[in-house]
Amino acid sequence: MRQATLLTLLLVLALSLGARSPLDAASRTIGEVRGGYHDPDSLRAILAARPLTPVEGLWELAGHGSLVAVELLSMSPEIYTVTLVRAADLALLPGTVVGCLTPMAEAGAYDARLASTLNPKPRALPRHSTYTVRLSADRAYLRLEPYGDTLKLNWWRMLVPYRWRLPLVRNQKPRPDISGFRRVFPAPDPPLSPRYL
Repeated sequence: MRQATLLTLLLVLALSLGARSPLDAASRTIGEVRGGYHDPDSLRAILAARPLTPVEGLWELAGHGSLVAVELLSMSPEIYTVTLVRAADLALLPGTVVGCLTPMAEAGAYDARLASTLNPKPRALPRHSTYTVRLSADRAYLRLEPYGDTLKLNWWRMLVPYRWRLPLVRNQKPRPDISGFRRVFPAPDPPLSPRYL
């Protein structure tokens, strides 16, 4: 009886450790290369042929020039993929999955996992960072806000004997700067730049 209880406890522990959120499971696709993303015009035609959610479409990384497609991957749970269409770095292939996101409990807010490195070492998985992505009220911009803790090695704590403590220090991310994406397709209304007649 005692062994059965112990085995059941170990099984429950193993299952709980292996449990991941759907977003974390989807983030395992970051770094994969998919076909059909080399031509922005054909992507526009595909996206125009179906109804889009507010976050779907083509987005340009502000101040960078890279173009990504945000598309619905699954409805239940609602998960979107962020796929590279055109990169400022020519070493990156069109069709590379650079992230995924899912809606949060606030309108226009998404929990996201976006690639922090896209050129990993051989046999190493791409690393990703956690972000809150906010869709602007006019649906023309996506703002990225990093969150989460990082660890920093503090050499000073190791060198001074009277302050000998754990040399790793939790480093909270500061208030984010305004970085993110601007919508390319479907074109926002009113347009981001004036139209001349």
